[in-house]
Amino acid sequence: ARSFLTTLGGDSARPDPGSLTWFPLVGVVIGVGVAGVLAAGFEWSSVLVAAVLAVAADFAITGLLHWDGLA
Repeated sequence: ARSFLTTLGGDSARPDPGSLTWFPLVGVVIGVGVAGVLAAGFEWSSVLVAAVLAVAADFAITGLLHWDGLA
């Protein structure tokens, strides 16, 4: 699940049925990480800079897997 949903796991091989149970946990970890970057950005800078940092973090972690949702 990690290798499929993130850029951190090597090649993005097709997930097998056993890995599907891990997708929610990996999604939560990604969401918490991006939200942490956003919260830190709010503390250090403006809303616009915080949003740019959060999108950059999402790009770094997932390779913008959900770019369609952002658009």
